[in-house]
Amino acid sequence: MRYPYNEILGVPSVPRLLLAAIVGRMPVGMGALALFLLVRGSGGSYAIAGLAVSAATLGTSFGSPVLGRLIDRQGQTLVLVLSMLVQVTSLLALAMLAPAEGVLLFGLCVVYGFSNPPLAASMRAGWSTLFTDRSQLTQAFSLDSTVKR
Repeated sequence: MRYPYNEILGVPSVPRLLLAAIVGRMPVGMGALALFLLVRGSGGSYAIAGLAVSAATLGTSFGSPVLGRLIDRQGQTLVLVLSMLVQVTSLLALAMLAPAEGVLLFGLCVVYGFSNPPLAASMRAGWSTLFTDRSQLTQAFSLDSTVKR
């Protein structure tokens, strides 16, 4: 029996790349909720927690184009690793300090959002260099889209 993704998954680097993307994307869906619960749990009001999530979202909005441009100039590996380290550090600082409100809280939230590694865009670029055949590329995009849900 022929499965639609056998050909794509047979390429040696694909399973490793796909697994890394899955693991890297895991916190994306929970980041805003975790941030909200952290602020609320440390004594912040619902309004402050919502503003903290908004600050992180604004950080992501400004950070994504900057990180994309850096990836174009410096390459994916360096930028993804450094942005991940900055994001983890800012999240650890938020967890350790657990500020209920203030400039420190919002500053760390902006840094957390700004440093969000652009994994989805990096994966699309990676698939495009790995597969030159249009049908294989379409299958790779489909597989990537399926596993990230």
